[in-house]
Amino acid sequence: MVIGIVMVKSSLGQERSVYRSLKNLEGVKNLYHTFGEYDFFLIAQLKDLTGLFDLIKKIGDMSTVIRAETVLIGKDDGLQYHGPNKPAIAFA
Repeated sequence: MVIGIVMVKSSLGQERSVYRSLKNLEGVKNLYHTFGEYDFFLIAQLKDLTGLFDLIKKIGDMSTVIRAETVLIGKDDGLQYHGPNKPAIAFA
């Protein structure tokens, strides 16, 4: 299972249209309207990276989407905390 966060900026005045399109895409688990640089924040969950890349392409191909930025969420089992006063992250 792959989880990704996608931040989407829509064309001016197209927020409702983009929202309707995004919420119907396969793999979109949560969709939030935001205020700031991006208009939407969505959490996607798909079975593999190919599915996530396909979703990202569909979003980027929308004529009413100006920009989309994606963050891939990894498992936390590869992270180790090195403390107590020096919070360094080590990737296994």
